[in-house]
Amino acid sequence: MKLHREHFFVGDGYDNFSDMIKRVSHVLVERGFVTDGFAEAVIRREQEYPTGIKGDMNFAIPHADIGHVTTSTFAIIIPSNKIEVFNMIDSEESIEPEIIILFALDEGIEHINFLQRTMQLFQMTSELKHMLLMSVDDQFKFFEKFYEEGAE
Repeated sequence: MKLHREHFFVGDGYDNFSDMIKRVSHVLVERGFVTDGFAEAVIRREQEYPTGIKGDMNFAIPHADIGHVTTSTFAIIIPSNKIEVFNMIDSEESIEPEIIILFALDEGIEHINFLQRTMQLFQMTSELKHMLLMSVDDQFKFFEKFYEEGAE
């Protein structure tokens, strides 16, 4: 699956998780990838089933049910400030992810392949820490190449 430059958000500040999801989802709605209800569905789902992943680096993978997806896509968010999410393993523990991947995927093999590829990405902590020091253009190229290679 292709990473669109318009779906790459680096250095933006957000008030909180909900603000981030609403602002990024607005772009996805305007571009026709998701329905108007996508943002609220993501926020609601995150409250019930947190998606924070704790490790050497922290991540989050918020998403909504497929009913809100028009065309499969994803967005990568590297916020300039700390955003609090809850750990998917211990929903009482809050974490602050360095990288957030908001995905909107249809059912099927594409969904499974994307999740597998994303889990591989999260294991590359030394490469990701180095990537965070790169220019925004180079960060985009890093993710673009990573996900293109996974599609082969």
